[in-house]
Amino acid sequence: IQELLARDMEGGLDFSIESICFMNGALFPETHRPILAQKLLIGPIGAVLGRFTPDRFFKRSLASIFGRDTKPTAEELNDFVEAFKYKDGKRIAHTLIQYMRERYVYRERWVEPLRNLRRPFRFINGLADPVSGQHLIHRFREVVPDQKDIVELKEIGHFPHFEVPETVLARYFEFREGIAPNA
Repeated sequence: IQELLARDMEGGLDFSIESICFMNGALFPETHRPILAQKLLIGPIGAVLGRFTPDRFFKRSLASIFGRDTKPTAEELNDFVEAFKYKDGKRIAHTLIQYMRERYVYRERWVEPLRNLRRPFRFINGLADPVSGQHLIHRFREVVPDQKDIVELKEIGHFPHFEVPETVLARYFEFREGIAPNA
């Protein structure tokens, strides 16, 4: 969405972005704390690792970024693995992870629109996320001080929409109702 916001700021979109609701994500490269699996995939042996990494490593890595009390079940982890493998996902994982480098390349382009937002905005964040949790919110407040609508979910990890879907949906609908009371 940050690239879309940059294009919108330049007048280059054929549609309009009326509101924005972010969830956990490394908006700033300087605050992104990748887990071991991400570091390995983006490294020089990432292409080989992606193909041959056992499913149990992927499951353990994924489970590590959930909240302590909101970890996925074994069946849910199996579903995540199957989704990851879809359309040869393991084979191309090292190319998909390049977004981590793109954050550095396009940092200013992607951060500037956040500083200049003139539309309704909400950020829903799981604070227990080791990748982009409390530390991201702290940095967000430094870099984008005018954006005050931040929902902080204690004890929730990287996937608030999966870990506490009812809470996320309620906070999202609350946001939508606040910007369009008759919707």
